[in-house]
Amino acid sequence: SMDRDKFFIKMKENGITCGVHCIPIYRFSYYKNDYNIKDFPISEFLFKHSISLPIYPSMTLNQIDYVIDTIKKILK
Repeated sequence: SMDRDKFFIKMKENGITCGVHCIPIYRFSYYKNDYNIKDFPISEFLFKHSISLPIYPSMTLNQIDYVIDTIKKILK
């Protein structure tokens, strides 16, 4: 029941930066006048509820465990 923005803040408070990388095309300024957000309710829902967790080649198992444990703690 936690919204995405609050989750981002809680993760950042624990030293973990998250992102949003799947942005619907109609949200880009170039297409702003071509599309109406109301025409894409499922895409909008997914956009407002999705996050990208940190992932990179040099990420250690300890760092992965820390991200997992932090998520569990926040959502508890």
